[in-house]
Amino acid sequence: LASDYPGITLEVVADEGFANIVEQGFDAGIRLGEDLHNDMRAVRLTPDLRFAIVATPDYFQRHGEPTHPQDLLQ
Repeated sequence: LASDYPGITLEVVADEGFANIVEQGFDAGIRLGEDLHNDMRAVRLTPDLRFAIVATPDYFQRHGEPTHPQDLLQ
């Protein structure tokens, strides 16, 4: 609980880029995937994530079934 740690302020920033958290003044960061700068350390927070594409049969009939996430941009 926040009341247990009154001296700590939590700031949450969401960024889709590959930010250098040290250069930007952050103490920690959470990243999806395995890309890290050479001098960074990582600790797994979750099991592997699974993604699913869900749509109606009519949608797939009209647009085809995507085989890659990039296909969803069309």
